[in-house]
Amino acid sequence: MHTPDELPYWPMIRLEALNEAPCHDALQKLEALLGPLPQAELLEPWEPGDPVVLRVDLPGLGPADAARLRDAGFDILPGLPPGARTARDQDAVVEDEIAGGGRTATLWSDAIEGGLCLPDFGTEDPDPAGGAVASELIAGLRAVSAELVPDVASAVDFVRHRTTGRQALRLTVPQQALAGLEGEALLTLRRDVIAAVAEVVDRRPAELHSELGWDPRLGFSVIVWRRGSPGPALPGDSVVERGLSPAPEALRALDLAGRVHAVEVQVVPSSPAMHHPVIEALLPLLEGSTLQGAEPRWVYARGVGPAFCPTWRAPAESLADLSTLLPDLLVDGVHAIRVVPVQPVGLEDVEPFLDPAWRWLGARWVARWRDGVRDRDRLVAWVPRDPDPADHALIESIATVLGRGAEALLEPDAQGRLVRPIVDDTGRPGLALHGPPELATDPMRLSFLLGLLGSVPLPICSDLLDLALPVDGVVLHLWRRSEASAEGRTPAWVSVG
Repeated sequence: MHTPDELPYWPMIRLEALNEAPCHDALQKLEALLGPLPQAELLEPWEPGDPVVLRVDLPGLGPADAARLRDAGFDILPGLPPGARTARDQDAVVEDEIAGGGRTATLWSDAIEGGLCLPDFGTEDPDPAGGAVASELIAGLRAVSAELVPDVASAVDFVRHRTTGRQALRLTVPQQALAGLEGEALLTLRRDVIAAVAEVVDRRPAELHSELGWDPRLGFSVIVWRRGSPGPALPGDSVVERGLSPAPEALRALDLAGRVHAVEVQVVPSSPAMHHPVIEALLPLLEGSTLQGAEPRWVYARGVGPAFCPTWRAPAESLADLSTLLPDLLVDGVHAIRVVPVQPVGLEDVEPFLDPAWRWLGARWVARWRDGVRDRDRLVAWVPRDPDPADHALIESIATVLGRGAEALLEPDAQGRLVRPIVDDTGRPGLALHGPPELATDPMRLSFLLGLLGSVPLPICSDLLDLALPVDGVVLHLWRRSEASAEGRTPAWVSVG
């Protein structure tokens, strides 16, 4: 059940059937309402008896089309960004479910590197509607046992998922209330708590989603997702401009050595109906080139909106060849072509699960490597170092361009430095800039900072900057061009959140 004005983050249609026929019928019905849907997936069953699944992502779905879909009997579900969903499809995460009261709460764990995969939440102030739900959740918890609520003020947190803007309530039984419980006794209590939450969810289907999560870090927390259109979220990928970006002369000048293995060529069709014709038109032009077909990707293009793009990849060192080839690919039906860095060196195992965001700064790229497994940004692991002679000219150039606004945009380290010398575990030196938390949620100020950094002369730095937006602020890393000390070595990466 949905409220009339709800439009979930990353809207999705998902249907299950015993055979393909109902799925094909549903897809025909969807295309009659929305037009061609090249993104539609028909997932065959893995095991005998499993259903056939039709899955259709609909990012950018407008309220009018959403109403038409609901009137036609389609349920619009909150989906996941592609990297996060691929992680689940390929079992890069494993689930631990606890059932109670006819509902199931799920905890996800990282199957590759180990550790919990918990939503990247930021806290927010209570609102009246959420306060009423929180009161019912607390009452349900007390009905299980009054000892589970030693402090009413800290029993429920109001949180917002920073990636999607979705709101949730987090009901927590503190660790001291679970003292002495283990094994079957602890599991029974957890089930009882979930059953109490399920009663509230069942009473408020217009306000709460049936999906529940759980978190063992502070005792036992149950995450209850709220319905409603998403609110403010972290900035994502930049808008793709019409034509070719970057320009051929800029492509030829880029140095990505040691930072990424490949670049991705994203071809934006002028409309969904042109998706397959564009592929057919380009394939003969790509014969003999270094480009290889890759997974399609969603982008947002000016003049088109959300676009499901065919993509091709080439080695990062082939940029000069691409700069000559790509202008010829702007054929009829192609609205835009964008080239972006992909496959970061050191993230090979998790690269299929990344949801990157890119921004072209005029002479270099800045990339944010969002990990769909951990729901956190990734950065090359770093430690502070003492400045060397090469740093002084770089720091002076950055300070000159940022000017007096530097102190308003950046936070100093313990020594008062706004630009911090760092080094990774391969010995490659770099510089770090840290901004306050509010900078991450202020797109205009963040764009202003990135625009300024795009104009700084950085002759000894790689043409790829790394951006991360953890809860405690903004982090930007500028790494030196590949050096002998780092040749052939792979840097370690960390999740920041």
